[in-house]
Amino acid sequence: CNGESESRDYRCSCSFQILREDEDDDGSLLLYAMRQNARAEPLNASYFPIALPRIQRAMSQLLHLLNSRHSRVSPDDEKPAFQFPFLRGDVAAASFVCSWDETDCFCTLHYSSDLDVASWRAEAEILWEEMRYESGCSLTSFIGRSKGKKCQVGKDDEDEMTAAPVIRDTVTVVFGSFSTKSVMVSYRKPIDAFQHPNGVVMRKALKWILQCLMQVSKRARDQQAGSGINLLEMYCGCGAHTVAISKASLFHRIVAVENDRRLVDACRVNCDLNRCGSSSSTTPVTVVQDDAANVARRLMRRSGNHNCPRSDNSPREKEEWWNDEYHVLLVDPPRQGLDESVRRLAMLEGRFQFVLYVSCGRDALKRDLDILKDHFVVESCAVLDLFPRTSAVESLVCLQRRED
Repeated sequence: CNGESESRDYRCSCSFQILREDEDDDGSLLLYAMRQNARAEPLNASYFPIALPRIQRAMSQLLHLLNSRHSRVSPDDEKPAFQFPFLRGDVAAASFVCSWDETDCFCTLHYSSDLDVASWRAEAEILWEEMRYESGCSLTSFIGRSKGKKCQVGKDDEDEMTAAPVIRDTVTVVFGSFSTKSVMVSYRKPIDAFQHPNGVVMRKALKWILQCLMQVSKRARDQQAGSGINLLEMYCGCGAHTVAISKASLFHRIVAVENDRRLVDACRVNCDLNRCGSSSSTTPVTVVQDDAANVARRLMRRSGNHNCPRSDNSPREKEEWWNDEYHVLLVDPPRQGLDESVRRLAMLEGRFQFVLYVSCGRDALKRDLDILKDHFVVESCAVLDLFPRTSAVESLVCLQRRED
């Protein structure tokens, strides 16, 4: 990261256990806690310094209100009751999610016992209104969850296509020689599905990816005598990379593969929202719900590799994208790295001329590069400080196929 400013106030999602100052006393103060060495350790503050400022303010105000009591009527009264007893009761954890630009902020309280929805909603609406008028502490929505139950108050911001609460974000990425190109991308991201936890790193990664793909696509077109170049993206998530690449108009077609239904729906919404493929300045995107390994096995069998095991799902040979040739592979796998079938597809002769690998798992990346090194050479790479003050990094690697 570039100095102190990027090592704080960056995390857009975080979760905490809720402890009581005295676990045997329901009247004791609530505290935020994090697990360390298999134990819940209370925070030394009512906020989390590496979270985005809007989350920090919401955390402090929420805890203050949950611990607030009604005013005494007279000095002789016993200790007044808590102002929000149903919100406090059996609360076990709190989760906060914020948009990268801090426009939206959601809080979810998780309960260990059955949620009394009517009582919870009555108190939650009061608390939400109180936070709404506190400068910088408002919540887009306030949510309560217990096993099999959910209640939401605040802005009813459920996406009509995903039917789930969504975070709304807008990102502008400047790239190209002398920063002469830019894309502006709007996102809708389900709050309960994965999103990049560090908006600063996400923007830097997008800039590097677009810069790299601009060069790669040009070289691939030269190798193909000017014919259309197609991109296959595995593990596309909500389309954080997909949509920006489409709007940069670097390829003839993009096929994006994701297995999580929530993220597939979000990716399709984001493609529609950004009109991917509906104008000459964007690349058409086909979003495929499937496991990356299944898609890799089917594509290998289509290429005549009959030693490859059959995929778990039925073939999709009738779909238009199935018969296209792909020249660039973009992968952003989970921490455990690439599935063996995806690696084998990448290495298949006559397939991809370039591979872009986005990794948050260093050990898995090293393993995969060791396997791919006989077929590809590292052309460029970058390392980004994913979680400042920790050892976690995001690695970006561009591979080019070795010449015969």
